[in-house]
Amino acid sequence: MLNHIQMTKPTNNNQQPVLLNLSFQFTTNNRIFFPNGKHKDLFNHAYHFTVSIQSPVDEYGLGIDFYKIEQNYHDDLAKKLNNPILNEMLPFNTTVENIASYIYQSFSRYLDKNASVHSVTLYETKSHSVTINEQNMYLFEL
Repeated sequence: MLNHIQMTKPTNNNQQPVLLNLSFQFTTNNRIFFPNGKHKDLFNHAYHFTVSIQSPVDEYGLGIDFYKIEQNYHDDLAKKLNNPILNEMLPFNTTVENIASYIYQSFSRYLDKNASVHSVTLYETKSHSVTINEQNMYLFEL
């Protein structure tokens, strides 16, 4: 049906970086600890997050490959987040703030030097989320 369509000449004269947004979800059980010694258990808890990646655009109007980023996520991070007990996979208190920072740092490892993570927004519920960016991200040992 599209066999007659031929590759065009490079046409993107702008070539300014763009923000690419990818969304993912994971479901897990975890225990969140609070300073007063109490904790909250979350069972079969569904999280949703969006990662925004600043990417250069080439002369054909292409940024980084969405599918490559998705594959890196599924090969590595998804296996840790989609775990029966999140606390057994991550070496910190599994608050939404800490998990978002960990996701930010993990995605940063997947990118080449021309692209960078702009932000990660992690939804703990439909109406509660946290956004992590370069200014408020903190490091974990990976």
